[in-house]
Amino acid sequence: MAAKFIVAPLALDDIDDLTDWMRETDPTSDFDLRFIDTVYEAFQFLADNPGVGHKRADLTDQPVLFWTVWKSFAVIYRKSSPLEIVRVTRWARDIPTFLADEG
Repeated sequence: MAAKFIVAPLALDDIDDLTDWMRETDPTSDFDLRFIDTVYEAFQFLADNPGVGHKRADLTDQPVLFWTVWKSFAVIYRKSSPLEIVRVTRWARDIPTFLADEG
């Protein structure tokens, strides 16, 4: 059976960076581990329901969709087969600049 989604190397780096940031913010919490579980559950949900989420022409002209996780984080993905997880970031970030290297 073919994989339903793939996670781009930059998205894996994003997850590492975000969980490092979470550990630095609150080293006694398991927030980082819960985040990883929630993000991968979102990946599976998106793969099972391609096309949910929304375009954000105000943020990028790339053919990607956005899905919110925990109100503060965005999963950015391409509707493809398999679905491609492009990036994972905080909504508070300057997303147009963040995505500039995706060209």
